[in-house]
Amino acid sequence: MIAISKPNPIDGDHQRVAFDIRCGTQRISCSLTTNFQTKELAKRYFHANRPLIEQMARNQVEQRGALNGEVNLEIA
Repeated sequence: MIAISKPNPIDGDHQRVAFDIRCGTQRISCSLTTNFQTKELAKRYFHANRPLIEQMARNQVEQRGALNGEVNLEIA
């Protein structure tokens, strides 16, 4: 399941896509903050690049761990 929302009103036109990955028996909450103006554009980007985005999240977990059980990614 994915959810798309604005991170907070101060962030202007940014959209955040929330998703989960599994690492072994753990489920890790992840988010991708984008600079897209609409939820639809953020969703299209996420689905078109999902394998790469999930691999980026897994790499972050392996290299740095999950901060408070979460992985936060950003694209410009």
